[in-house]
Amino acid sequence: MVIGRERELARLRQALDALQAGAPGVVAVVGEPGIGKSRLLRALREDADARGLVVLKGRAAEFERDLPYGALVDALDEHLRTLDPPRLRGLELQQLAGIFPALEDEAPAAPTLAAERYRTHRAVLELVGRLAATRPLVLTLDDMQDADPALLELLVTLLRRTPQARVLVAMAMRSAQIPLLLAEALHHAQRDGTITRLDLGPLDPGDALALIGSGVPPAHRDAVLRESGGNPFYLQQLVRARAGSAQLPTTVTEAIRGELRALDAPARRLLEGATVAGDPFEPDLAAAAAQIDPDEALDQLDGLLAAGLVRETSVPRQFTFRHPLVRRAVYESAGGGWRLAAHARVAAALERRGAAPVQLAHHVQFSAAHGDEAAIALLRAAGDAVRPQTPASAARWYEAALRLLPGPNAERRRCLLEDLAGAESAAGRLEESRRALLEALALAPDRGSPEHTRLVAGCAATEHWLGRHDEARRRLLAALSEVGDSPVLWLELAFDALYGLDLETSARRAEQALEHADRLTTASAAALLSLVRAAGGQREQAEQALDAALAATAQLADHELAERLETLWYLAWSETFLDRYDAALEHARRGLELSRATGQDRLIVPLTLSFVFPLEMQGRIGEARDAGTAAVDAARLSGNHHHLSWALWEYGLTCWYSGDTAGARVALEESRELADETGRNILWESEPGWALSTVLAEEGDFAASRATTLRWCGGVELPLVVPAERSIGWDILTDTAIGLLQLDEAESYVARIEANLVRPLAGVLAKRSRAALELARGDAGAAAATAREAQALGQAAGLRFECRRAQVLLGRALAAGGDRAGAIRELRDAELALDEGGAHAHRDDARRELRKLGHRVDQVRRRAAPTDALGGLATLSAREREVVALVAAGRTNPAIAEELFLSVKTVETHLRNVFGKLGVASRAEVAATFARGAERV
Repeated sequence: MVIGRERELARLRQALDALQAGAPGVVAVVGEPGIGKSRLLRALREDADARGLVVLKGRAAEFERDLPYGALVDALDEHLRTLDPPRLRGLELQQLAGIFPALEDEAPAAPTLAAERYRTHRAVLELVGRLAATRPLVLTLDDMQDADPALLELLVTLLRRTPQARVLVAMAMRSAQIPLLLAEALHHAQRDGTITRLDLGPLDPGDALALIGSGVPPAHRDAVLRESGGNPFYLQQLVRARAGSAQLPTTVTEAIRGELRALDAPARRLLEGATVAGDPFEPDLAAAAAQIDPDEALDQLDGLLAAGLVRETSVPRQFTFRHPLVRRAVYESAGGGWRLAAHARVAAALERRGAAPVQLAHHVQFSAAHGDEAAIALLRAAGDAVRPQTPASAARWYEAALRLLPGPNAERRRCLLEDLAGAESAAGRLEESRRALLEALALAPDRGSPEHTRLVAGCAATEHWLGRHDEARRRLLAALSEVGDSPVLWLELAFDALYGLDLETSARRAEQALEHADRLTTASAAALLSLVRAAGGQREQAEQALDAALAATAQLADHELAERLETLWYLAWSETFLDRYDAALEHARRGLELSRATGQDRLIVPLTLSFVFPLEMQGRIGEARDAGTAAVDAARLSGNHHHLSWALWEYGLTCWYSGDTAGARVALEESRELADETGRNILWESEPGWALSTVLAEEGDFAASRATTLRWCGGVELPLVVPAERSIGWDILTDTAIGLLQLDEAESYVARIEANLVRPLAGVLAKRSRAALELARGDAGAAAATAREAQALGQAAGLRFECRRAQVLLGRALAAGGDRAGAIRELRDAELALDEGGAHAHRDDARRELRKLGHRVDQVRRRAAPTDALGGLATLSAREREVVALVAAGRTNPAIAEELFLSVKTVETHLRNVFGKLGVASRAEVAATFARGAERV
């Protein structure tokens, strides 16, 4: 029975009722220590268990914040051991095996980049959903103020994306100790109405007296009420202490210490050893810490259980403290020197068991002596092991190793500082990363050495991410003046000039880098020069530089190219500006593969974003949205507002194309706010604003759309937009001017596009905008002819998305000209293609036009099974054929997702489409159909 919490219990029952009705949920129980949070979670579990639900529980511990996902492992691992392997089929076991010991034998743990730990979050959320497949699941996580950094990040992801399976997650935390990251996520979730928050206050006097009961004489009850402040744990602790003493303790800590004084020496030593061993603790480790014989320790443990200081858990040979406050009081009452030696004894015992460095590091950091080489090596190994999952913990271990490092050791200290800087950066702590890089720079060899130049470049990049562009520029120029000439520094300065769109300076510096560059720098400098020229609309020069870059890159082995990964990013973006989308996707894909193979994560966000625009232009909107989602998730974890603003505007546009206007608005508003926050001095600084103007126009607010575009782009000439993309901006302005019936203004924008045909995309947009203007002026015949030209240009250039947009406009023009049959034919064809590619916003445009013509639109289409196997395969899209080939090769959905850089959900969607097109019902039939088609070819 939970006294005084009837309202909170009622809300928990409502959450369980909703769960059983199919609605997932998240509950946060917040309050001061001892206020009853854990008891309320226990009541939730008891109710859920009585209803026949799956119930799992985990708890974080104050002194064990080092093992990634500790409380989640506590909750799930034993349950996972009971599952049959078929229950796990289809999950990303390689991601999960790195977290849960129970799954280590199911699949080898996959190396994960710190920047891509969102993939682990997705895998865990899918696992939790799978555990609720047959019965609803209630997962309680207690003491989340003590959660490790990896679990905190997962909780933030959970609060942003509540699992769609029948899962109720209830977490409890102390109100004054909620980590900032989690506090912000709780605030947003509460604002959005996606979480139930229960803030527990003190018990009222009547409930407090009921909890005290009759064990305390009336003369002492007022003192108990006064000292406890209505806190249930404090009440019970004071009552407990009163039972063995004539005096009432004045504080809870004093009350706990009174219990300890009642213990004999061996029992107290074991209890102190248990605080060092962990929570929950194992008796033999507690005995090792306390220097007690294991058999004697079991006798003493019985006494501690009888005294109520510790309790049994559901796991054999594991015990826990009555309350975290009891453990803290006992730990702090032990002498500091004794604790140091006890941690050393536990470390030695764990090492004899063959424990991993991560399990040892917590104890080693408290017990190792300065200069202990074995401890230094172990702490560094622990940092390396946890860095992909929890870089914040890795930074802690690297710092601990640095503190132990003896003597000057400049080279070793510099290497450790670089590791520390990388971990801090991955954890989103860019200021701390810069500080470590500056310290490492002071320890670097002579000016101009590769190490010194690399650190200068790293410092400058971090300063750019922090918005300190002037400092970055001064640092690079100062380093260049010191060494006289450096192709690498010229290359860094060339990229620096892109901030603020100084394209000519950037090109000149890239050319300077090429003059004396080695093989690696030549490839990178030529690729950057090609990107700058392509962005500047200088197509011929861009293609010449691109040819040189491709030739230089072809001569580099993967291990060499991995030293200049930015080369592949530059190539992908150059090819995007040149509308060579297949090549751009291939270079972006290779960049991600090399990043993962070599453990480099600094370019994960830019490389992932390199997929978005090419996929959009190829009409693969669903895949583009997947890439945008991945980039946003990675950028959020990085703490890099520059990257996050960029990722959000790219993702926001994919939402808009997908028909999710509300989601697009949210993403683009956040992107714009971040850009304002960083001074708007970011790469492609106009993008957040004019991307938002696209959605404003879709919502029909043409005046706001135009004003937003002009403000963020610097006026009608769009000086803050790279020349290669100005046609897109003028196309948006054309639509807004037409929407405002200001056709002369629209004419001026169309004329600007026609005068700046710097790429195939501009040619398509020029024709489409001209056709839209002709239609607005009432010349339907001319509009139809011009729209056909736009469609043909788009088809020839592989711009399938723009081709279909032009086709929708063609349908409108034909309808306006009285050709109803022709309009229906074009609109129907466009609607089918846009629907298949996930471009639901423009698909809906086509559907609206079809309805105006009185044509019935089928929301769900059923395809008859094709009688000819090869004909069936021919109906598949290029991506669907890739998925089919991998299914035929025996790949699982997670493996296909990994190989094609898709989410598992997107692979499942492709397979559903494939089943419908081929008229099959299983993967085996898909494989058989593929085999028959291959034979016929």
